[in-house]
Amino acid sequence: MNILDIFGEHTITAWQMVQTAYGPQRGPERQITGCVVVEETEWVRDSNGAEIISTAQAAIPPEARQDLAPGTMVRLPSGRETTVILVESVEPLSFPLPSFVRLNLA
Repeated sequence: MNILDIFGEHTITAWQMVQTAYGPQRGPERQITGCVVVEETEWVRDSNGAEIISTAQAAIPPEARQDLAPGTMVRLPSGRETTVILVESVEPLSFPLPSFVRLNLA
């Protein structure tokens, strides 16, 4: 088995909430393919340094990072909708894996 075959297993959907005359509404959705999603609980620090609980994590291709920031809404393969709390680039230097972006989700 090729270790790189683990990537590309899941698809997630991301969107921003936009302010309209009728209040906050969903903006355009975009699908991100080539993801690995794990729904497990772990403690993380948000961009302000506060400890919070992340209930899911997603590894996505680096080119899919555009417009993903804390507060972005995400629908997981399970159907659960959640919010991005932290976005970080990962360079796995010790392993023969490609670079990826890790999303910690509320």
